[in-house]
Amino acid sequence: MTAKKATIAAEHNDTENVEMDSVSAGGVSGTGGETKVKVASDAGVSVGHGSTITTAEETAIRAENVTEKAWRDSSSKKNVSSIGAALASGNGVVNETSITHVTTVDLDAVTIKANASDLTVEEKAAGKTLYDKNAIAIDAASHVISKDRSTLSTGAAVGAAHVKNTNSVAATTTAHVREGSRLLAGETEKAKEKDKTASYSGATQSPYSSAYKGGSIAVGTKNDAELASDTLVDVYGAAGYAGSENRVTYTGLANTSFAGSAETAKGDISAMAGRDSRGETGTIRARAHSDILNATAIPISIRKDPVAKIDSRASLTVDAAANMRSDRDIHLKAKAGSLTALGSGEVKDWVNKVANAL
Repeated sequence: MTAKKATIAAEHNDTENVEMDSVSAGGVSGTGGETKVKVASDAGVSVGHGSTITTAEETAIRAENVTEKAWRDSSSKKNVSSIGAALASGNGVVNETSITHVTTVDLDAVTIKANASDLTVEEKAAGKTLYDKNAIAIDAASHVISKDRSTLSTGAAVGAAHVKNTNSVAATTTAHVREGSRLLAGETEKAKEKDKTASYSGATQSPYSSAYKGGSIAVGTKNDAELASDTLVDVYGAAGYAGSENRVTYTGLANTSFAGSAETAKGDISAMAGRDSRGETGTIRARAHSDILNATAIPISIRKDPVAKIDSRASLTVDAAANMRSDRDIHLKAKAGSLTALGSGEVKDWVNKVANAL
């Protein structure tokens, strides 16, 4: 394939959410609800054995997986809301979200020849050089936003209310540059000829001519996620039980392997896991928050500690067969990402208030 520029991309985008309200009243009543959202998404780019891509300017190959489960208007809407009022009342809510991403870029004995495009006026004014532009960019990326809210309220002489939220995400993001692949950025042959006749003085670098094209090569895998789960249980009356379970978990792997050859005329070579081709690190945030208000004369309140857990890994493998030749720098980086996990909550009833006072 020959072109001015080339972009080979596989992109999956999905947006979903659920909303359910349940109300009951009477002498003896029970109400509640159960919602389940399950997403399994596969996005992949595979460039077959022996393929050749030649471009006068940039070549970009990427696979991207995007899932969004959240109220876009940032409102206080609930995924599940249940209200009961009776002489005797029982309420229960279950809200489950499961998201799985598999994202892959696979280059099998592929040859890519590309150049960074000329610097724009704005790029020159900002002090950019061809080193700052990727002639060849290879990316695999997963992005997830998943936010859940569940509320439960019951008023009765004898009442019981329990809520269970689970928000689980798993992402495996992989980029392979297999043995036999050749990535050439810039006019590498002209650079080699110039290097043969270059003169050196002390620590002076090879005075490469500006007459030939250049650009960097970058391969990256990155995961991003923003997860949140909020639960509220409110019980009032003569006697009541209030309970909650809230669990948010993220499991992710960013895996980059390089077994081919890469060469630049004017530019860096970067192979990264946990970063994209621009060098930006993935950000993963998980938050679980649970509140219980048991305003009964005889309260029984059980709140399992809210759990927010992140297991994020980055794996970079440079095979013995790999051959990297850069006229500038070679960057080999692996980082699990910028991670934040927080579980919090509060139980309010007169028994806990007295216990805390003592």
